Amino acid sequence: MSVALVAALLLAAPTVDADLEPARDALRRHDFVRAENVLKPLAAGGNAEAAYQLGILYVPRTNDIGLPAAPAEACRLLTFAAQQNHAKAAYALAAQVQSGACPGTGKSADEWRAAATARGYGVKDAAPSLAAAPAADPLTLLKRASRDGDLAAITRLLGQVSATAVSPDRRTALHEAADGQHAAAARVLIEHGAVVDARDAAGDTPLHLAARRGAAPVIEVLLAAKASPDAADARGGTPLMLAVAADGKAAVDLLLKHGADVQARNAQGLSALDLADRAGPASAAKEIASLLRARGATGTTRATVARAAVGTDLFAGWTALMIAADKGDASAAHAAVASGAGTNAADTHGTTALMIAARAGHGDVADLLIRAGARLETREQTGDTALGAAVRRRQGPTVRLLLQHGANANAAQAGDKPPLALAAETGAVELIEPLSRAGARIDAPDAFGRTPLMLAAQHDAADATAALLKSGADPRSRDRDGRTAIAIAAQAGANAAARVLVGAGALDVADTEGLTPLALAAQRGDVDLTVRLLGAGAPREAKSRAGNTPLLLAAAAGREGVLAELVHAGANLEARNDLGNTPLLAAVAARQAGAARTLLKLGADPRIRNSAAVSAADLAAKIGDPAVAAVLAGR
Repeated sequence: MSVALVAALLLAAPTVDADLEPARDALRRHDFVRAENVLKPLAAGGNAEAAYQLGILYVPRTNDIGLPAAPAEACRLLTFAAQQNHAKAAYALAAQVQSGACPGTGKSADEWRAAATARGYGVKDAAPSLAAAPAADPLTLLKRASRDGDLAAITRLLGQVSATAVSPDRRTALHEAADGQHAAAARVLIEHGAVVDARDAAGDTPLHLAARRGAAPVIEVLLAAKASPDAADARGGTPLMLAVAADGKAAVDLLLKHGADVQARNAQGLSALDLADRAGPASAAKEIASLLRARGATGTTRATVARAAVGTDLFAGWTALMIAADKGDASAAHAAVASGAGTNAADTHGTTALMIAARAGHGDVADLLIRAGARLETREQTGDTALGAAVRRRQGPTVRLLLQHGANANAAQAGDKPPLALAAETGAVELIEPLSRAGARIDAPDAFGRTPLMLAAQHDAADATAALLKSGADPRSRDRDGRTAIAIAAQAGANAAARVLVGAGALDVADTEGLTPLALAAQRGDVDLTVRLLGAGAPREAKSRAGNTPLLLAAAAGREGVLAELVHAGANLEARNDLGNTPLLAAVAARQAGAARTLLKLGADPRIRNSAAVSAADLAAKIGDPAVAAVLAGR
């Protein structure tokens, strides 16, 4: 939201409340801090108009007005005012509910809009309005369109911003499509390069969000794109567990068909079967539990977990040795081995007792099994060995034990990822040194050509990134798209990892599209990383395959803060791409009025014409954007 729009919204209609006049005077002068000081006590005293005006000040915006955005407080204030029959507040709240910014108001966007209309305030009065407010940030628009499943808008916006772009909350458009349960939108984003396993600031991948919704169509799209079915969220929950908790039978079925691990435990030590057993009788839990047991799932919350449970549905398909391995019962395991139990017997999924012990971190049982002849390199159906199972669960002592017994540190695991790659992407810095010492190849690529360093960067695992560099990882290695670790970090918004990688070099390496790390950071609008890269000597004028410099890319994406940093660092204001467009022309063509204004203030020449002999003013008239035309007219 722009400064002018904030003021216009708050001054759009007169008020008879004399107490508000000082606030209105402050708003006319764009002194928003003083306005806040006046409005706060009035709003606290129950003044609906003050609550509305203060709520508008706290709504997230694209331009700085000197106040921090406070989305939750904005929602509370607008809801309070709307409940006091304040028509403008109801209309503003409708826009916030529709955008997903205010989900807990008790009414839908249409209901709030109808309330505003019933109180005599409608679309004709809402100029300018929150609903019509121009969003200068293409990423915000792309995320909104993805959540809404608006394929036409998504396709158009992907011409302005990368599908891999992330906002400060680290959420991508693919996260929004998954959370909004729009499979077609997810498919389009993936086709345009969206990172299918990207994690947001809360540690969630798009698959986690889709699983929480039980959104089977979205899950199917994500799994087809090789999303990890076993990635754990911040609470140790896997997509399978989340789908079970959502009562999503179709979602559970899909995840099982793609090899989801039925034995995984969350931070509370509960399995997917435990969650199904805990569900209420009105749910689909009974059918879901049957599906899980058919895949050999076990739990901890049923009546008994003793050896007497052998032969019951709880441990169907498991031997006494497997049950002992799962529980970490070394005495029972020793007795089973002594009685002639097969140490390499496997269940229907190829899971052996050693894999079970390794996954659970029961090193004493694992040691006993190996000494009794358990094979280290046996794989279960997913492709993991015992070492892979232990690395995925960050079972450090067990990993060291397996390596000491000769486990292959380079054996590809599920997803064609070597153990070191699994450690890197989970941020398991404590496993990097023992794996490296055991002979793990530091730059071994996965199926997509991504090395452990790249995976650590993608998942913003800064400590793992530093450890890998210390162990000799090559920062100039490139994946199938030609991107280095720092380019991947820049693209994913993984700022912690990027800060580690800036000093490692490779700042001049461009990907297959000719984009350098600086170009990716500039296009995404990451001011902090842009400044760091410039300070480290990243090339300012490197051109992409389309001839775009970082400044041109930032201009087309409307990244005003980045534009200023690039120009102050000496970037060429009149650089031209293959169409002959300068940054100013690129901003105009992309309808980025704010970027055009910034470039003019920085000294861009509006008289320059592109290869088609079109000036910025000509282009503005052609596209018919009044905001851009006003900027070029000096208004």
